[in-house]
Amino acid sequence: MFFLPFMQACCIVAAPREQAPKYVRAEEWVQAHFPQLSRRQAREALAGELVRKSGTALRKGDRVAPNATLDTKGLETHLIRLGQGNAEVVLDVLYESTDFAVVDKPAGTHGHPLSLWDDATVTHWALHRYPELREALRDKAQPCLTPHRLDIGTTGALIVCRTKANYELWRGRFSRHEVTKQYLAWCWGSPKKLKFEINLGIGHDPSVPSRMLPDTEPKLRPPILPASTSVSVLETREGFFLCRATTRTGVTHQVRVHLSALGFPLLGDALYDATFAKRPLKPLWPQLRASEINHPNFCLQTPSERFITSL
Repeated sequence: MFFLPFMQACCIVAAPREQAPKYVRAEEWVQAHFPQLSRRQAREALAGELVRKSGTALRKGDRVAPNATLDTKGLETHLIRLGQGNAEVVLDVLYESTDFAVVDKPAGTHGHPLSLWDDATVTHWALHRYPELREALRDKAQPCLTPHRLDIGTTGALIVCRTKANYELWRGRFSRHEVTKQYLAWCWGSPKKLKFEINLGIGHDPSVPSRMLPDTEPKLRPPILPASTSVSVLETREGFFLCRATTRTGVTHQVRVHLSALGFPLLGDALYDATFAKRPLKPLWPQLRASEINHPNFCLQTPSERFITSL
């Protein structure tokens, strides 16, 4: 008699499938249905009551089913309006080609939108002036067309790209420090030298998010970015002076931080002038103008007589 060997029964247990969540946060739902929005913009849309459920505005922490049907008519209307640009933004065009333009940005105007509610920036001027951009940039609710930045109070030359390829071209030039930028600045103080160099790294102030600090400050938050500024004094007055600041690096607030670090804060610069409240002159904005953009393939100077004679 033959006996078959004992066969152990084998069971194959299938791995459990990941079940779709029953509920998601409201901002996650908005992002899933409007992928052109960032998380911050999705929260802004909810805070602005642009998304509703059964007539009630949703908050960012509310939970909804992933396949829920919500009223997004307000958000859709807002995004369409943003995408069409803004005809009321009027800018002087200093240069214009099929690839890019250079505008004279006035003080008080943002170069690009920072919030879902910004609708009067240089970007919105460009979306209105160049309708072909609207279709090309549909994947972004608030696109950026400027490959470099100017602070809201800084006036002068700002590049506006008309194609994605040109934007990447200029971004590469700036990141490789191929572009020289010149600024005119009115500063407090009386420098002993007519020409001097400032080489100080710059990082964020951990206690004031909008403020940058030179690497001479102990509480500087990394990363610390290298920055170099060449300064030439053009005119001196009683207690203040006009200078030209030349940079290749483009660190946030670089000219303002560097001049302030040497004891020469800009007129009107409440953020970097420790004695701003005691100054006899208090312009609305820091007195800084982007006067020249210089690259081996392109050079442009802005008309600056009004800035020079403004004080």
